[in-house]
Amino acid sequence: YVTSVVMEPAHPRKVFVTLAGYSRRWIPPGSLGDDLSRIGRGHVFKSTDAGASFKDISGDLPDIGADDTLIVDGHLLVANDLGVFLADGTSGGHYSLLGRNLPAAPVFQLNASPRNRHEVVAASYGRGVLTLVLPSAAAGAGTAGRRTVKVEPCPRPALAAVTVPPCSSTSF
Repeated sequence: YVTSVVMEPAHPRKVFVTLAGYSRRWIPPGSLGDDLSRIGRGHVFKSTDAGASFKDISGDLPDIGADDTLIVDGHLLVANDLGVFLADGTSGGHYSLLGRNLPAAPVFQLNASPRNRHEVVAASYGRGVLTLVLPSAAAGAGTAGRRTVKVEPCPRPALAAVTVPPCSSTSF
């Protein structure tokens, strides 16, 4: 199933789509009599014609469902169950795991931070919301696995406090 649809802001005819693909583990393609002629294994697809056609750009990503994409400084970020991956550009192919400090946990959503164009907010499962401060211009994306990425909880404790009232004994 489709997990995200993202348009490239500078080029509105470029569209990126991510697919989950979890169900094929339990219900293999074809077991329900469905047509197998157009089934592939990709999880990230790109269209340059506003969605009329798509190309698989999953490249060397792990064969697990992709959850979200984000374009930062001309590079494609992909969130999946292993973390966040950075492509050399927006055409896929080679991806590198983003940084060494990001916990190996599913990341379901990526958003650009409004305060810094090199900061990404990543919503993970089990690890909370994290901010990833990328090196400027995502320089040297081919070295993404070796670059230092600052990872910190979001919101920062000094900036926000959350108070949870005690549970009520009211029954419904």
